[in-house]
Amino acid sequence: MDTITFRINESKAHLDINRTHWAVGAGFFSTQQIRTRENKYINIVYDCGTNNSINLVVREVDKYVKYFTDEVDYIFISHLDKDHVNGLEYLVSKLKNKPKKIFYPAVSNSEILILSAKYHAIPSSQQPNVEILANLQEYFSSLAEQAVPVSPESNDYHEIIELDEPQLDNDIEPISSDSAPSPKVSSSYPDPIIDIWTLSFECSLKLSSQQNKFLNSLASELGYTRLIFDKKMLDEAFKQNIILKRKKELIKAYKSVGGMKNLNNTSLFLYSGIPPQNRRKFKVFRSLFKSCSWWNNIAAGCWTPEPGWIGTGDAPLQTQYLLNQFNNNFKDYKKISSIITIPHHASKHNWNNGIMNDLPSYSVYVAGANGLYNHPDSGVLKKIIMNGGIPVIVNDNEKNIFSSSVYIHIK
Repeated sequence: MDTITFRINESKAHLDINRTHWAVGAGFFSTQQIRTRENKYINIVYDCGTNNSINLVVREVDKYVKYFTDEVDYIFISHLDKDHVNGLEYLVSKLKNKPKKIFYPAVSNSEILILSAKYHAIPSSQQPNVEILANLQEYFSSLAEQAVPVSPESNDYHEIIELDEPQLDNDIEPISSDSAPSPKVSSSYPDPIIDIWTLSFECSLKLSSQQNKFLNSLASELGYTRLIFDKKMLDEAFKQNIILKRKKELIKAYKSVGGMKNLNNTSLFLYSGIPPQNRRKFKVFRSLFKSCSWWNNIAAGCWTPEPGWIGTGDAPLQTQYLLNQFNNNFKDYKKISSIITIPHHASKHNWNNGIMNDLPSYSVYVAGANGLYNHPDSGVLKKIIMNGGIPVIVNDNEKNIFSSSVYIHIK
């Protein structure tokens, strides 16, 4: 698990946190703003895109910049489907400065080729920019001061931010887990400090038999045996040439395996909340943003006061081994979370009742959907309700944003 941990002097251990899920329809754009008592801000974005008109993202980004901030510290990208990324460039263009860091899933070459094929197969009027797939690091580096790929094997990114400093240090380097200082001792403070908030994240990886079928088909279309093709794929220029110039072959291989519509094999999970080991040291108060259309929902407000939030992207959590991995790694986080995003816009193909394990009763389950591709699935919503959860679907109506706030302070 990779982490960014925020520390503060215990005497100043107060935070206000707002989470807003914006109305971009069949897509996802979620923001968080953390404010200290001294009015220092941390701004976080999780995904920014839509499968509907890009004008929806433009509208919601404009509101975000107008009512919240024109500065973003961290952007997390769950995966590379256009409905989660095609608003990024517009978002960054509206900011005063580039975001400090952008974290994105380090997907395999095979997934990049599959995604390229899917992009090429989309009608040109809706087609995302295929060129970004040819060099992901270069693309994301153009959008932020630093681009950080997160691989499924990654667990060595540990950054510590001191909230009592006059401002966040743009040049801070990640600290390895074995060298991280004690959370209760620091020579720079006369009083004890405490880890007050954490961003904990990791990538999932689903191994798909369809990937092999696709790669076999693509190698054949290109005139290679699979063995020779795999060797050639070690050459970056060869890979880029396929992505950018072999559209016909990519589409044929894509269609030969039925279109592979559910190819979300890698997703970045994000937890934002109090570190589990420190949860009982804080009092928590929650409220809804009063201009939110869900304010009149009878169920809203019945939820647990637990402060954590978990983003799941389009993770294929219907797969049992992947669900087990998620539940094992996020067990302690789920116990102190009351908002979780429903994988893949509440699609039945990504749902498993085990997602609800360890989450408190009356937790809120959020999805961005407006009926496209039968999202949200009524059966998924019914299962959430029967388990005591509160499903919240954010569609493309600009009054339909879901926004809630958390205030925490040390006991």
